[in-house]
Amino acid sequence: MPPPHPFLECSPLASVFYRKRDIYSLAWGHSDLSHFIVAAASNGGYVALTRDPRRLIALGRGAAVKPKVMVYTAAGQLVESIPWDPSNRIAGIGFSSNDELAIVLDEGILRLYTLQAPCPATTSTTASSSSTPESLPTPVTATCFYTQHSLGQDATETGVVEARIWQHGVVALTGGGRFVDFRFPSVNHDEGLLWDEYSRPPQPQLLPHFAPTANTQLGPQIPTAWSFVPPTSSASGVLEILLSPPPLPDPRGQSNGTTPPPPAYEAGTLLTLDSISACTDARLSRGPFSSISPSPNGKLLALVLQRDKKLWVVSADFQRSLSEFDLTECEGYQEAVQNGEEAAQAGSIAGVAGLRQAEWCGNNTVALAFTNASVVLVGPFGDSIVYNYSETSGVHLVAESDGVRVLSADRHELIQKVHEATAMVFRPGSSDPAALLLDASEQLSAPLSGGRHGDKSGDKSSTTRADEALRAISSSLPQAVDTCITAASHEWEPAWQRRLLRAAALGKSFLDAGVGYDSTRFVETSRRLRVLNAVRAYEIGVPASWEEFAGEEGEVDGMEALVRRLTARNHHLLALRIAEHLRLRPDAILKHWARAKIARSTAAASATAAGTGASRTARGAHGDDAALCSLIVRNFTSRTHSSVSYSSIASWAYTAGRVRLATRLLDHEPRAVDQVPLLLKMSQDRRALEKSVESGDTDLVWHVLLKLKAQLGRGEFFRVVQRPWQEDDDGDDPGKKAATAASRRAYASLAVSLLEVYARDFDPDLLRDLYFTDDRRLDSAILDLEFSTTSSDLPARQSHLSSASKLLSEDKAHSTDSKLVDEASRLLAFQAQLEKEDGGTGRTPWAGLSLHATLRHLFVRQWPKKAEKLRSDFKVSERAYQAARIDAAVSRRDWDGLWALLPANGARPSAAAGGYEAFVIKLVQAGQTGQAMRYVERASPLPGSGGAGGQAEKGDKTRLRALLGRLPPNVGGQMLARLDGRGGP
Repeated sequence: MPPPHPFLECSPLASVFYRKRDIYSLAWGHSDLSHFIVAAASNGGYVALTRDPRRLIALGRGAAVKPKVMVYTAAGQLVESIPWDPSNRIAGIGFSSNDELAIVLDEGILRLYTLQAPCPATTSTTASSSSTPESLPTPVTATCFYTQHSLGQDATETGVVEARIWQHGVVALTGGGRFVDFRFPSVNHDEGLLWDEYSRPPQPQLLPHFAPTANTQLGPQIPTAWSFVPPTSSASGVLEILLSPPPLPDPRGQSNGTTPPPPAYEAGTLLTLDSISACTDARLSRGPFSSISPSPNGKLLALVLQRDKKLWVVSADFQRSLSEFDLTECEGYQEAVQNGEEAAQAGSIAGVAGLRQAEWCGNNTVALAFTNASVVLVGPFGDSIVYNYSETSGVHLVAESDGVRVLSADRHELIQKVHEATAMVFRPGSSDPAALLLDASEQLSAPLSGGRHGDKSGDKSSTTRADEALRAISSSLPQAVDTCITAASHEWEPAWQRRLLRAAALGKSFLDAGVGYDSTRFVETSRRLRVLNAVRAYEIGVPASWEEFAGEEGEVDGMEALVRRLTARNHHLLALRIAEHLRLRPDAILKHWARAKIARSTAAASATAAGTGASRTARGAHGDDAALCSLIVRNFTSRTHSSVSYSSIASWAYTAGRVRLATRLLDHEPRAVDQVPLLLKMSQDRRALEKSVESGDTDLVWHVLLKLKAQLGRGEFFRVVQRPWQEDDDGDDPGKKAATAASRRAYASLAVSLLEVYARDFDPDLLRDLYFTDDRRLDSAILDLEFSTTSSDLPARQSHLSSASKLLSEDKAHSTDSKLVDEASRLLAFQAQLEKEDGGTGRTPWAGLSLHATLRHLFVRQWPKKAEKLRSDFKVSERAYQAARIDAAVSRRDWDGLWALLPANGARPSAAAGGYEAFVIKLVQAGQTGQAMRYVERASPLPGSGGAGGQAEKGDKTRLRALLGRLPPNVGGQMLARLDGRGGP
């Protein structure tokens, strides 16, 4: 059956046409929508229905049915049935941009329901996380859960009178007459974040009061009507509240005799409320208003006048009055008045009998829904179109950016302005080049299908007419091609899309090469129409229009949003095919598919565990983990343009309690910086350390070491560091074990080395414990020696030296070193005794001095007996002992005492004690060359001695001559002359 002509369903409204399309036939089993609260997501999203408690229903007609919130696709397919407690009164219901069902309760609580997804598990760190208990997920059904958020103290204390939901938040009117702005939590589900890792939940914003000077004795001031303009459409860039204030109180009615405060606004005006400029009065006088509806672009307002019973369309700045429409002339109003319906009937707009809704159809027309199931389309100049439906079905309007959707008991329809390109092509009698191009294409396609009547003579005439039409529009052919492409994009029937695109292709083929026509738009339009046709199918149920999702040429944001919506609805295969078709990245789709696969398998395993043994279930779970991991990896690697991080999927598996699956997935994660933190969170300490060492990133290794040091005891920590792998990691394959043994030893060595570097600088006690557990005695001894040199506590230094000596003595190769350390310990004990006897005067810091310095200081302090004892205890050589005595005398400038150190009767000092050379060296170093000359003169032979002393004196002179030869000439020259007997007396 050929599709009907596009203009058969069009109706004129002033100079334009409007078209009503049948989108879906609804088989959801609801015969009258007037008994329900209906909420629908924008852009062809979900539809939610719940029984309106304000409407009476016949006994026996669903009276015993438990209340539910039913969610359907736009095609009427049931998605979720949410049980509902009738004690929770619904103040507002709608959908977020992520297709989450938002329900506001009158007690000031917002519930966000996530559909078609099992409730995620929460980790044990939830209590210490930034998320509040109210925002944690609560399961409702097997495929649905909700999070709960508070709308603030004012909403909790005074309740919520009414709430309205938009794509990114909620605007609520409290019982105290205040407005609350709450934005939905921005959770990046595509990244697979853990529930307890969410950022801080958003806080509700209490907007200023629209009547701050109102008399509090009159109770809360509740507007007669209100609406809002979202930040994306408002002129100020913030959310704006439009409200019709309540009537001003009569001052004569006050009996207390007090003067009432001046009114905060004029009667019958319209107020604008936002967070920047607080309350602004529009200075109108035609109110109060029964309904306020801003246009989708925020430039126009549709106001229902309560007194005049009119629809008034005015610009958002109230500078231009566009049209007025008398509602009393509508058949729906007249029938309601005849039937005695009250103006304030439940579900109707207050003040206007029979009027249920006033919504925008695009940005130029207002759609009115009446209780008699009629829809009136009011144009910009007061013209109207009436669409009648079954009186027993009820209708609900859903405003869209390019039209209005009409939901009835059995139909889902779209009323839309006919695009200019469509009118140019299909308007009866049109002579536009695009219409002639389509006619030429139809003429040429007729012979290909066998002719209209089967005669060949007609084929020639059709071809001739097509050629004549193409020649007639040759100068306007590029514009005709563009018009056909545009008309095809706004058609919903695939047959007409193909015809229009065939006509555009025909026109393109006749364009000269010099015209330079770009075919990109033709190709992109064809691609996107295939996508739109796929998602409009009844099985998918997304009635996406071209303006809502396809956008202008080159824009892909709309298509990405469409792919996200399909992914959220678990249409993963279709979403992947669309992503490949449009050359979009499939990462987010694959992540969502993997999480859904894990969630379903976890639920199935839990159900199986109820009827099987625990051990059998565990063995089966291990097998399922391996198979599921293989399936996920295979699908991820088969997508050439995918770069999905396995860590995000592993994180989701871990929250679902699938630790083995998470560990297997992390083995395929190429980035260690994403792999290691999750392994630590999963308490896979050994594997985390091994992976960090394999990465070669020292900062990452240190991060793991410090994390494990803080979490584990010393013993367990050292076992993990020194052996960061499990014995059964390689299974029973001896070849594999031999192949990895060397690399693992290298990894362990690197980890231990890095730990040593850290501990040496920041935690020496940790380094001591590490050496002790690893039985590294030499390293422990060296560490004790280092501690002994840096410690200021003498008992501690002695203890470290004793410990080092003991450790060295246990190794025969270091027995000499042990003795040296023992001597250092005894020297430190002797020095401690000296400090004790010194009385802590601080004149001489004995501790830490060398043996020679200790002797020198003893002689300086004139404690010869203690010096002799020290010489005896440590077997100090005669030369060293003499050097300490000389050094002490020189430092005291005790020249007589220094001369007294020479042997009596002019004998020479022994060579073992250093001879004259020891004296001369110290004096020259001290700059006492005159004193040094005395010792040089004594070393020279005396006149008439006959060479007494023989070889000994000759040896002294030889050593002195060598010493003096190394001195500067101005110092050593005179001494040499005196030594050789050439100087004066």
